[in-house]
Amino acid sequence: LTLHLQQLRWPRPADGMELEVLQRVLQQPISLVMYAAGSLAIGLHLLHGTEAAHRNLGLLTPANGPSIRWGGRLLASVIGGGFLLICLGLALGGLA
Repeated sequence: LTLHLQQLRWPRPADGMELEVLQRVLQQPISLVMYAAGSLAIGLHLLHGTEAAHRNLGLLTPANGPSIRWGGRLLASVIGGGFLLICLGLALGGLA
């Protein structure tokens, strides 16, 4: 998060330059690795958090457990994978 803020928010890019700055940042291999790792971390956090939240609230039962786990996996895959695809697409210049 600190790296992201330093690269893309302090100082804030000029209006209309956000995409160019983001592409330039993601073309640096270390930055791309860090953003990819962050995407993976978000996905893993959601994977764990979906079931844990339902369990802590007392809503996880043997009857709905498989559905909650499947939904958590889907949510984690879509959001984490989506962030990863966006990072890779911008790094390769395909989403410009």
